[in-house]
Amino acid sequence: MRNVRELVRLSSDYLQKKGVLSGRRDAEELLAALLKRKRLELYFDYDAPLEEREVERYREWIRRRGEREPLEYIIGKLEFLDCTISVTPGVLIPRQETEILATLVLKAILACNSHHLSENLSHLSPDSSNKLSRQGLETFPSRPLLATRKTECVASPKSGENYRLEGVQILWDLCTGSGCLGLSMKKKCPDLEVTLSDLSEQALACAKGNAEANKLDVTLVHGDLLEPFVGKKADLVLCNPPYVTQEEYETLEDEVRLFEPREALVGGVTIYERLARELPAYLNPGAKVFLEIGATQAGALDEIFDQKCWKQKRCEKDWAGHDRFFFLEFQ
Repeated sequence: MRNVRELVRLSSDYLQKKGVLSGRRDAEELLAALLKRKRLELYFDYDAPLEEREVERYREWIRRRGEREPLEYIIGKLEFLDCTISVTPGVLIPRQETEILATLVLKAILACNSHHLSENLSHLSPDSSNKLSRQGLETFPSRPLLATRKTECVASPKSGENYRLEGVQILWDLCTGSGCLGLSMKKKCPDLEVTLSDLSEQALACAKGNAEANKLDVTLVHGDLLEPFVGKKADLVLCNPPYVTQEEYETLEDEVRLFEPREALVGGVTIYERLARELPAYLNPGAKVFLEIGATQAGALDEIFDQKCWKQKRCEKDWAGHDRFFFLEFQ
């Protein structure tokens, strides 16, 4: 019988010969998923034998990975903040950058909530107000119309911790894909009225399954960008649209180009141009918009969103120092 040590060694060698740079880690991740363990737990029982049916399934997973199929499609799920997100071929795999965006959005929501709390507590004595400020209840900071800054290592909210909100009620997650952004916000802020939308019926089916699996009550609508929201307005809009250019697409890794849906990747600035034209009519006063963008698109977005209706706008960098997130605040 094959044991954990032998399978990891053989599979690592096979993947490296196939050109998979993270061969050993991927071999361990796949075996850990098969055995329903964490990767590091494999080392606690490295000589444990596997049943033949487990070995056969593992070999098939390793074969698929050797053909450059993404790890997430093979395993079928990943963790995103406090949510377990299933992903299927035809639905974009959530990236670490998008999880950073979710954390930044949550911080902004809580800052907005603190602002409303501070207003509600304005009758308290100055000493009481200062005490609350020292406890971290600062308002959303005022910034110049366009500021670019590097995102510091953002600590994720505590696992399992939920927040009650004031002044923020309606959130739309456009181009939702797997639903990871909107669902993670609903998980952390149960009072939010969250709507997930996408043009892809396959993506919406995946998002619906993820909402049910995580026991989250959200609304799902099918349609092209803002079409499903005619006559409605939002307090928060999140959007991670297709923003890769055709030229960039041709240079992407095989794992992305050969397996993930092209329509969820390629779009350049087209969606942003549409949002600049259409979105203001769908926003409540003081609404905030959070976009994920390409590394070279910050300047273009500053020009695209040049209307006077924006109280502030800014770009934030990801951990690699690339422009990645564009935030807007409505008048």
